[in-house]
Amino acid sequence: MRRPTRRRSSPTKPSAVRRQIPLPADHNPIPVPKPLNPDGTRRWLVYADGASRGNPGPASIGAAVFDERGQEVARVSRRLGRATNNEVEYQAAIAGLEAALGLGGGEVELRMDSQLIVRQLEFRYKVRNPRLIPFFNRLLELKRQFSVFAVKHVPREQNTRADELANLALDRLEDDTA
Repeated sequence: MRRPTRRRSSPTKPSAVRRQIPLPADHNPIPVPKPLNPDGTRRWLVYADGASRGNPGPASIGAAVFDERGQEVARVSRRLGRATNNEVEYQAAIAGLEAALGLGGGEVELRMDSQLIVRQLEFRYKVRNPRLIPFFNRLLELKRQFSVFAVKHVPREQNTRADELANLALDRLEDDTA
């Protein structure tokens, strides 16, 4: 004798799908990214760039801080007055790291298109210019405040957001003086 087969409901049938309760119209949860590190610290990616039209000349800085999801969470776009290209590169890195520190610290990777600054931070080049030494020392202080610090040289094409922010501030400076 043949046994009757039982019909099983599949999850695609409407009877098996759970009914969802609609959320109130004013429900707008703020997504909080989960830290990627087991100790609860965050990871930040900082792009920094300086702009100087003339060396020295009118100068500005730009920096963008991104979280582990690739979302821009902080930005700096500030004019500085008159400075050299290396001075503004250092000041952009400082401003970007200070912004990341203000977001809670943790791990940070600093990316810049200034090969000189990157190699000085890697201790591959010495800081010989006395005007750059205070900036270098400030970066070392900031570096110690992160649980992990990395610095990476990137081509200019990969540093467009920081460059855009620096030039935006520089263009505002020129508009004010015109």
